[in-house]
Amino acid sequence: MLRSLLRFSLGTALSRITGFLREIGLAYFLGATPWADAFYVAFRIPNLFRDLLAENAVQTAFVPLIVQRMHRGEPLRPFVRRVFFSSEV
Repeated sequence: MLRSLLRFSLGTALSRITGFLREIGLAYFLGATPWADAFYVAFRIPNLFRDLLAENAVQTAFVPLIVQRMHRGEPLRPFVRRVFFSSEV
Protein backbone atom coordinates (compact mmCIF):
# COMPACT_ATOMS: atom_id res chain seq x y z
CA MET A 1 0.00 0.00 0.00
CA LEU A 2 2.83 2.38 0.83
CA ARG A 3 4.42 1.70 -2.55
CA SER A 4 1.16 2.59 -4.33
CA LEU A 5 0.83 5.75 -2.25
CA LEU A 6 4.37 6.82 -3.08
CA ARG A 7 3.87 6.09 -6.78
CA PHE A 8 0.67 8.09 -6.85
CA SER A 9 2.27 10.98 -4.95
CA LEU A 10 5.27 11.00 -7.28
CA GLY A 11 3.02 11.00 -10.33
CA THR A 12 1.00 13.89 -8.93
CA ALA A 13 4.14 15.87 -8.11
CA LEU A 14 5.59 15.29 -11.58
CA SER A 15 2.29 16.32 -13.15
CA ARG A 16 2.26 19.57 -11.17
CA ILE A 17 5.88 20.33 -12.05
CA THR A 18 5.42 19.67 -15.77
CA GLY A 19 2.23 21.76 -15.73
CA PHE A 20 4.15 24.61 -14.14
CA LEU A 21 6.88 24.30 -16.77
CA ARG A 22 4.21 24.33 -19.49
CA GLU A 23 2.81 27.57 -18.08
CA ILE A 24 6.28 29.13 -17.98
CA GLY A 25 6.87 28.15 -21.62
CA LEU A 26 3.51 29.52 -22.74
CA ALA A 27 4.11 32.78 -20.92
CA TYR A 28 7.53 33.07 -22.50
CA PHE A 29 6.44 32.30 -26.07
CA LEU A 30 2.93 33.76 -26.15
CA GLY A 31 3.02 36.43 -23.46
CA ALA A 32 -0.20 38.35 -22.79
CA THR A 33 -1.51 38.29 -26.35
CA PRO A 34 -4.80 37.38 -28.02
CA TRP A 35 -3.06 34.18 -29.20
CA ALA A 36 -2.49 33.20 -25.59
CA ASP A 37 -6.13 33.91 -24.76
CA ALA A 38 -7.28 31.76 -27.70
CA PHE A 39 -5.00 28.95 -26.57
CA TYR A 40 -6.33 29.04 -23.02
CA VAL A 41 -9.95 29.02 -24.20
CA ALA A 42 -9.27 26.10 -26.57
CA PHE A 43 -7.38 24.28 -23.82
CA ARG A 44 -10.14 24.84 -21.27
CA ILE A 45 -13.11 23.53 -23.30
CA PRO A 46 -12.14 19.81 -23.14
CA ASN A 47 -11.25 20.23 -19.47
CA LEU A 48 -14.70 21.64 -18.83
CA PHE A 49 -16.31 18.53 -20.30
CA ARG A 50 -14.01 16.34 -18.25
CA ASP A 51 -14.91 18.27 -15.11
CA LEU A 52 -18.61 17.92 -15.81
CA LEU A 53 -18.75 14.34 -17.03
CA ALA A 54 -15.71 12.40 -15.92
CA GLU A 55 -15.45 13.63 -12.38
CA ASN A 56 -18.94 12.78 -11.18
CA ALA A 57 -20.47 16.23 -11.32
CA VAL A 58 -23.32 15.03 -13.54
CA GLN A 59 -23.32 11.28 -12.89
CA THR A 60 -24.39 11.64 -9.28
CA ALA A 61 -27.77 12.97 -10.39
CA PHE A 62 -27.93 11.82 -14.02
CA VAL A 63 -27.34 8.06 -13.68
CA PRO A 64 -30.10 7.38 -11.12
CA LEU A 65 -32.59 9.42 -13.14
CA ILE A 66 -31.74 7.72 -16.44
CA VAL A 67 -31.97 4.27 -14.81
CA GLN A 68 -35.33 5.22 -13.33
CA ARG A 69 -36.62 6.17 -16.76
CA MET A 70 -35.24 3.00 -18.30
CA HIS A 71 -37.09 0.85 -15.76
CA ARG A 72 -40.32 2.72 -16.44
CA GLY A 73 -39.87 2.23 -20.18
CA GLU A 74 -39.86 5.96 -20.91
CA PRO A 75 -38.02 7.26 -23.98
CA LEU A 76 -34.55 8.41 -22.99
CA ARG A 77 -33.70 10.74 -25.85
CA PRO A 78 -35.93 13.68 -24.76
CA PHE A 79 -34.59 13.47 -21.21
CA VAL A 80 -30.95 13.37 -22.34
CA ARG A 81 -31.52 16.30 -24.69
CA ARG A 82 -33.12 18.31 -21.92
CA VAL A 83 -30.25 17.61 -19.51
CA PHE A 84 -27.37 18.31 -21.86
CA PHE A 85 -28.73 20.81 -24.37
CA SER A 86 -31.37 22.85 -22.57
CA SER A 87 -30.59 26.50 -21.97
CA GLU A 88 -33.24 26.78 -19.26
CA VAL A 89 -32.08 27.40 -15.73
